[in-house]
Amino acid sequence: MPTFGRLCIPRADTWEPLYTAQAGEQPTINVNMVNCSANTVNVGLAIGVGGVVNGDRLEWKTPLDPEGMISNVLERSGIAISPGETVYVRASAVGVVDARAFGFPT
Repeated sequence: MPTFGRLCIPRADTWEPLYTAQAGEQPTINVNMVNCSANTVNVGLAIGVGGVVNGDRLEWKTPLDPEGMISNVLERSGIAISPGETVYVRASAVGVVDARAFGFPT
């Protein structure tokens, strides 16, 4: 499960692009919130859209979500994207988002 994207969230509650799937990729993305200073993962935050741990919120979406809002809460630990689609993340605090992917073709 390689780490393929790491993004520092410069402002709270703003959507930031995390990763765009390349040709031949259909990854399922699992996202963790990482502490910017200590660089440690808050265990349990990788629970999908609208995850809340210790008061910190982490949301993600793709352009398929209407009006730029999260329309469907994914009750699983990942979101699948197709080539050319981008995953965006938004957090309630400034920090680092660490993304891991499943399902890359071998």
